[in-house]
Amino acid sequence: MFQDYSIDDYKKACYIILRPDLTPEYFIRHFGMSRYEYSICQQRLKELQKFYGIEYHFEENRIHWTVTDEKQFQQHYKGMWSFYNRHRRNLTNRSELVRGLYIARKILLANDHTDLDAVSETMVFSRSNLRNAIKLCRTFLQSYNIRLENAPHYGVYPMGNEWNIRRCLMAIYSLLDVNVIPEEDYPEIAEGLSNPHYPVLRGKVYEALLHNSCNYSQAQVRRLTYYIFFQHLRIRQGRIFSGFENIHPAIIGYVRNSERLMKISADITRSCFGGEAFSEQEILSVAMMLFEMYDEPEEFCAFVEATFPEEANDLYRMVDGYLLRSYGFSITGLYSSILRTTLYRLIIHHQMGLLSEHAGHSESRAQMISDYPLVMLLYQNIQQLLAERYGNEAAGICCAPLCELIAFYIQGMDYAAPRLRIGITARSDIYAPEMIRNLLLAKLNPRYYSSVECCTYVDMLENIPEARKKYDLILCDERLSNDPLFLSYAEIRNDLNNINAYLQMLRDLFGNDLKKEDIRTQELKLSDGWAEELLAESRAFPVAAFTVEEIQKKTICVNDCLVLLLTQQTAPHSLLQFGKLKSRLRVGDKRVSRYLLLSGRVNAQNIRIINLLLYELIQDPLFWATLTSCPCPETLNNQINRLLKRCCPFEKTITPHRIPALSEGAWDPVWCFLCTLSKTSI
Repeated sequence: MFQDYSIDDYKKACYIILRPDLTPEYFIRHFGMSRYEYSICQQRLKELQKFYGIEYHFEENRIHWTVTDEKQFQQHYKGMWSFYNRHRRNLTNRSELVRGLYIARKILLANDHTDLDAVSETMVFSRSNLRNAIKLCRTFLQSYNIRLENAPHYGVYPMGNEWNIRRCLMAIYSLLDVNVIPEEDYPEIAEGLSNPHYPVLRGKVYEALLHNSCNYSQAQVRRLTYYIFFQHLRIRQGRIFSGFENIHPAIIGYVRNSERLMKISADITRSCFGGEAFSEQEILSVAMMLFEMYDEPEEFCAFVEATFPEEANDLYRMVDGYLLRSYGFSITGLYSSILRTTLYRLIIHHQMGLLSEHAGHSESRAQMISDYPLVMLLYQNIQQLLAERYGNEAAGICCAPLCELIAFYIQGMDYAAPRLRIGITARSDIYAPEMIRNLLLAKLNPRYYSSVECCTYVDMLENIPEARKKYDLILCDERLSNDPLFLSYAEIRNDLNNINAYLQMLRDLFGNDLKKEDIRTQELKLSDGWAEELLAESRAFPVAAFTVEEIQKKTICVNDCLVLLLTQQTAPHSLLQFGKLKSRLRVGDKRVSRYLLLSGRVNAQNIRIINLLLYELIQDPLFWATLTSCPCPETLNNQINRLLKRCCPFEKTITPHRIPALSEGAWDPVWCFLCTLSKTSI
């Protein structure tokens, strides 16, 4: 019997089980629901709870659950962990997805033609109500080179080779996980892909890989196990293997002649099915799965460069050119070789006819892609470039690793921060400045200073305005009033880690890119024509004019926030505008209640800082509230510097020295810093 629930419903069911300290407010915010949608959600989860052997409890200040059937709960618990982690960032949550895949499953597993009217009756839907689901079903099957042939009075029949049908079934049951989504129509599949049978099969696959010194990820082992399962199922059903028509002959020849791949394939089939005889084509099909996930990068890359040299060079230049053109940097060093390997895997997917497969769109994306707005925009742009090159929408399973690599590279990039000019003086000891200077030069982080000079106390004291022009910070043996230009070094001789942390907090990470007048908060009212409204708002930004279509392409939704990034290397400066929306806005299948607009320069010198700023501002409610109450560069600097620091033992924010002198009796950050030094150590 068909259960009409969306992927999102099952994600919510899993999420509650994985979060024992869950509150309704956090649950609603996490899934972007309204209060009305939350009430509907409670009803749907109450309907699902019996399948998992639990009972959900929705209280005023708490959401929790209790076990009603221990055996049933243990059977599903691990599967719920796996399901949620695979799909928690999946953006395709429509009910039509489950309905469409249910229909596709019926068609592929039928022994004869499938009557769609009979299927609709089973689902308790009319054909008209299932129009979108049937359309999605056809699209999904077509992405695996499976077309539906209509036979009057009989129904539809899938036309495609056995290789593609098996891969399609793998994708369907990766989404419709039998450990989370009830499978009542095909008990053999439900039994084989659920506990305790599936872990046994996966263990045999893993042991065979381990025996042959293979290094595959858990996700790759899962995909290979799924293929082995459906391979054996289809063989028992009398399905004769066919396929490889869309695979480049050079790849087929390479895999067939690879002693290592064919041996591993034979070992896996022998281990899983007790020496049961498999044809050469069946063993070759497993070897093709292994080649797709190849674990020998050097040999893999050598094959691609020798077989597809033009495509390899063009693809690398395309991605590298995009990064250089859009953000002013190229990937170098170790990351460059990893980038080539990642791109070569994409080439292999293309030459094997796998780029169009919708499985990649259905899997969860990496956290760095889903949570970081800059990386998400980069992901969308690269996906568009690949789509233009290959004539179809490049699968996320190929694009996601590429963008995750770029995200890691960005996080490791250097950033431009003015180094401080430090002066050292003393009132009572003429030798102390030089000794302190030598000590500082031996211990200070060179990223934090440009010069450390000794200066005469009298000259400096008599001409403080000139000293401000020459130095950013002056270390003295005693404090001079409350002037933040001066810092006593008497307390830091034995704890230079603290002075390093202090200097780090003084850095100006944004410089002239974001001045006080460039940071503003404002409440906006956006309607269904939000793109036109954002376009009108962006005209005040220091970038070239954009069209409505470009605004839509540069807009993404992250964590209840509508984010628009307008980057242009020649922009004179940047502008940051953010705030609440007067009413919740639906953008696609997402609801947002906030917005953030950032325009200006994003280049090799500041991309790491901008990436971190956007992430923190959107993901950290406290940072959002703090910047809303005090929209200024100092707030940005304090937050980002605090995140970048490595050895600061205190938690209080150090106000930069550029603030005016404090009045008597006011809180002095320098004095508090010195007090901290006397109480803490690294």
